[in-house]
Amino acid sequence: MKTIFRFLGLGLVSTAVAAAGTTAGYAQDPCADVDGQTAVYTKFTEAFPKTTIADRKVAIEAGKQFIEKYGSCETVKEQSDYLKAAVPKLEELVVQEGNRIKTASMFARFDSGINSDNTDEIYAAGKEILSAQPDNLNIIVPLGVVGMYKSTNENNYKYADDGIRYANLALSKIKSGAVFNKELKGAKSVGALKYEYNKQDAINELTYTLAYLNYYAKKDKKTALPLYYELSQSSGVYKNDPRIYGTIADYYVEQGAPVGEQIAIEIQNRKPDDTAEVLAQKEASIKAKIALFNAYTERALDAYSRAHKVAKSDTPAAKAYKDNLYKIMQGLYKRRFEKDAGLDAYVASTIAKPFPNPTAAVTPVSDPEPATTTGSPAADSGINSDNTDEIYAAGKEILSAQPDNLNIIVPLGVVGKYADDGIRYANLALSKIKSGAVFNKELKGAKSVGALKYEYNKQDAINELTYTLAYLNYYAKKDKKTALPLYYELSQSSGVYKNDPRIYGTIADYYVEQGAPVGEQIAIEIQNRKPDDTAEVLAQKEASIKAKIALFNAYTERALDAYSRAHKVAKSDTPAAKAYKDNLYKIMQGLYKRRFEKDAGLDAYVASTIAKPFPNPTAAVTPVSDPEPATTTGSPAAVVTKPVSSATPKSSPDSSAPLKTPAVTTTAVKAKTVVKKPVVRRKGTR
Repeated sequence: MKTIFRFLGLGLVSTAVAAAGTTAGYAQDPCADVDGQTAVYTKFTEAFPKTTIADRKVAIEAGKQFIEKYGSCETVKEQSDYLKAAVPKLEELVVQEGNRIKTASMFARFDSGINSDNTDEIYAAGKEILSAQPDNLNIIVPLGVVGMYKSTNENNYKYADDGIRYANLALSKIKSGAVFNKELKGAKSVGALKYEYNKQDAINELTYTLAYLNYYAKKDKKTALPLYYELSQSSGVYKNDPRIYGTIADYYVEQGAPVGEQIAIEIQNRKPDDTAEVLAQKEASIKAKIALFNAYTERALDAYSRAHKVAKSDTPAAKAYKDNLYKIMQGLYKRRFEKDAGLDAYVASTIAKPFPNPTAAVTPVSDPEPATTTGSPAADSGINSDNTDEIYAAGKEILSAQPDNLNIIVPLGVVGKYADDGIRYANLALSKIKSGAVFNKELKGAKSVGALKYEYNKQDAINELTYTLAYLNYYAKKDKKTALPLYYELSQSSGVYKNDPRIYGTIADYYVEQGAPVGEQIAIEIQNRKPDDTAEVLAQKEASIKAKIALFNAYTERALDAYSRAHKVAKSDTPAAKAYKDNLYKIMQGLYKRRFEKDAGLDAYVASTIAKPFPNPTAAVTPVSDPEPATTTGSPAAVVTKPVSSATPKSSPDSSAPLKTPAVTTTAVKAKTVVKKPVVRRKGTR
């Protein structure tokens, strides 16, 4: 084209020169401006092959200039037509390149956000990309799952709404047949970087995201549960993820809790003066709720068992999690079946069945009605209505005809209210059981004795009867010599009373009670020292005071030991239980300060003390003497005394109502008589 213009230019030179004189006052004809045409077109052709935005803008500008000036010239029609088609295409390329550069920046920011785990950046860049490319599934998938990972790792639900929105959008597109344009390990894939998955893994991750965020962030369990169940039935990694089953198990426990609370309320609402019809209605309601509670417990045990099965133990944290799952299973199994043995067999049988769908209705599970004791409605009615008078009246009547009926004797022993009767029947029942009496009933797979709610397996029967004798002798009969070895026996047993704070609290109260008169005597003897006592008399008094202080120390340490064990096993799962446990600790603080005259070090002292065997309260208490304080002049050391109190801190029940289950009342330890340390005169003082 340049050649054409060059030849045209040479041909027109003479014409231009010749006409110069005659056209000086007029504008030059553009079509005759060969040099201008050549210059502009050359500028276009030089910039045209270059691909930068700046060069293309130069080409566009030159092309537009050429069209504007010379577009109507017949001599360059071919060039004009070419430029009229080329310039719009170049403008389109400039726009595309600008968008490409901008998009590349957004993608770089998006990738950087993923690589640095900066969720704010991931969402900001991802949303910007989607404003230009709304169907880009490689962006939508990460925006779905990243909100879940952030929430799981940091317990932060800031991104829950975004996570749910994009996870739903991604799942919809994938399940509608969206084409994947990437490849990961030989399979078509979608997503980006660590959030890139094959189709099935993408579906699983997005489904888990929706399940998790709906359940925990939005509390929308109705939406979440079918998704968790879907994952449990999938072929992906979540089929063997304990969190799937653990969450479903938690749901069952949560649903069962108010049912259990209602059962407790309804049991309390039964009244001795209820008519037979009203009582029957109440019993039917209670039984229905117990059956539903059983069902929730079994469903929870099923789900926790599956979680335990798939949980790993290849790290300390994983092992702790798996071990805790098993403890939960043990607790649920014992709650449901009132025994420890048989858990593993039950679990093996349960998880061999299909996993129940948590969205399906829970079918109540009723246990078989226990057999009555004798066929006597009066006896059973007394137990069911908590009417102790009726229990004793009917029980004694039965025993007049069947004096060895252990299924009657055991309830008469443990039911309480009547101390003499309770002690008599508890001793009789224990004697028969320990002599090898044959049990003719069965409770949840084990031989049992008793009736209705007072029916036990052998070990539980022994424990209940032993506690009855301990409690009634200690509080009702004030026969502590008989009671103490029984309390100690329970503390060494394998039953529930080993972890009952009342056992240790009662023994602790006993030590405080025994130490109180010793403390009072110390105060009296200190007051009885006289300024005119001879050295011999003073030495005798000091020796007596020291001996009593050593004994008082021993009682204090024994009490602190027992209260510490009570505190260790005390629960804090209700406000009342927590208040009791907290008060035990206050008692421990008071005793520790009384004994060692300081606050610091209690917890370490307690840990060291309860790591040792629990002392038998029937064994003699060995006095504990502190080292003699250093004297200032070599004269005999003055006796150093401690605050002495006759007030008794209590963790065990008051005996004003001795025939009921102990209601724990405690008081802080306070000094009734405070005895200050004698002043030791030092050399050089006045």
